[in-house]
Amino acid sequence: MAFRLFATKLITALMIVSLAGCLADPGGQKAFAWQPETTAEKQLRQKAEALQSTVGEGASAGFVLGALIGGLTGGMQGAFQGARLGRFIGSASGAYVRGLQSDYATREAQLNQLSADLAVNNADLASAISVMRTVLAEQRGQLAAARATGNKVAVTRAREQAAGNLAVMNQAVEAATHRQSVLGEARSLMIVTGPQTPQATPLNARYELLANRISAMRSIAATLVSEI
Repeated sequence: MAFRLFATKLITALMIVSLAGCLADPGGQKAFAWQPETTAEKQLRQKAEALQSTVGEGASAGFVLGALIGGLTGGMQGAFQGARLGRFIGSASGAYVRGLQSDYATREAQLNQLSADLAVNNADLASAISVMRTVLAEQRGQLAAARATGNKVAVTRAREQAAGNLAVMNQAVEAATHRQSVLGEARSLMIVTGPQTPQATPLNARYELLANRISAMRSIAATLVSEI
């Protein structure tokens, strides 16, 4: 799984470098650079940024950044939700579990919150998948139209745009995989090391759904690779 993600990212990087070379003028300056153009492309970039916004930050910094992002997108309620998600994304799985244990007195409440976090992340990924599919459809159309003209510059431009979108898709996949890792390790720590509870069944189902959605994201990215 990790190898496939690395391979896709490597292919993307090679495509961008190759296309950049094709589009350089004699003085060595690029003729143009990738920028999101359509509404779907802009949404794709926003989704990727939201998924990875607090990755690599410390727990407290993740909390603050999550609150800020959530507040900008969803008002006060969004700020509370963003703070909670920022905390767990900004933390390693152990820190996330300690946060749950600090905020919730009972193991039942802790598992309920973990399950709720999985549900929120599943909703985030479902939204990202929808946007990725739209961008994929747009890119297919643009590539086909460019190739139909027989104009090499137009084809190269369309391929560069597709490669740029592919790079953003890979960023979203990588960030989603990080979230899966944090939540998955937390799930193992809380379920495997403790007594079985009624919360374990829906929690496991939500984790499986998360994994399936990340697989769907990888599949969309792989399809775009084949189109370029």
